[in-house]
Amino acid sequence: MRYVIDGLFYTQPVTGIQRYARELVAELDKVAPAGLFEIAVPKGTENPRLDNIPTCEIGECSGLLWEQLSFAHYLNVSGRTGICLCNTLPLRRKGDIAVVHDVSYKVNPWFFKGPRGLMSRVWHCANYRHAARSALRIVTVSSFSRGEIARSYHVDQTKIAVCPNGWQHLQKCGSDSDALSARGLETGEFFFSMSSLAPNKNVQWLLKVAELMPDSVFVIAGGSQISQKFSDVPKNVRLVGYVSDEEAKALMEGCKAFVFPTFYEGFGIPPLEALACGANVVVSDTPCMHEVFGESATYVDPNDPLPIDLVESSSDARDETLEKYSWETTADSFMRMLMQIETTSK
Repeated sequence: MRYVIDGLFYTQPVTGIQRYARELVAELDKVAPAGLFEIAVPKGTENPRLDNIPTCEIGECSGLLWEQLSFAHYLNVSGRTGICLCNTLPLRRKGDIAVVHDVSYKVNPWFFKGPRGLMSRVWHCANYRHAARSALRIVTVSSFSRGEIARSYHVDQTKIAVCPNGWQHLQKCGSDSDALSARGLETGEFFFSMSSLAPNKNVQWLLKVAELMPDSVFVIAGGSQISQKFSDVPKNVRLVGYVSDEEAKALMEGCKAFVFPTFYEGFGIPPLEALACGANVVVSDTPCMHEVFGESATYVDPNDPLPIDLVESSSDARDETLEKYSWETTADSFMRMLMQIETTSK
């Protein structure tokens, strides 16, 4: 086995980054030749149940300490190359492959305030810098992010491969038929958004636009922190807290439009998921969103909350976007990148 995949993400809650790692590995498991990959995980991790890629439990540590000590030691002893899929990698090694989804910590320092935000920024920037200087290859999820990494860390873009996200994981997820009725919602009569207090998610934009559109219902899903911070919200806003994947899918299928007024993303999986559910999609007028969605979305200024002038995209435009992105394509791009490494190293 020539590559060992850092399986720490199997112990973490599933956000966009962990979703990418899980789906990419599942697709690699279908196409990789025997002996190419192994996954290393902390002891006690639930078996990912792959068909062709073996799993090895190692180390006595957990969390990031496991990655920096146990995983790094395993790579050193075995003499193999590590593949780290979630923005961080062992800092005392060189020559591994690192997936960097975006460099928001570097280019948007004002997003990360307070002691915790500062510590997180310092930690992630240290990983970005190490990847730029010492990684065998960097992988990212969009041409926009490739340009940001290259510009911020003076990396030759030929060292950065683009392996974007997909949406087909939704096909494995059911739709909760009670998600709308349980919240008193009617199909096609509400705007839906999945947000958080992370500054880039721009939840304030949603609340302001809701004020300007009092006859429209805005449903915002996310952690309980949103309702705790914004106790006085417009009457037409419903903060529904955490929703399951099945509930989110039903809300996407039933909404008038899915709204994603982000300031900064490396890709943005939620609006792609919504598009796959048949929803109209409203996204920020930013280079990354244009790259991903082309003519399949309505664009808004994330700095200027105005009533949404929804433009329904053509079915051809929607199909073009959805056909462009798949986890199968992601895995194919990843394998081609590895083949290039093998070819150039001979």
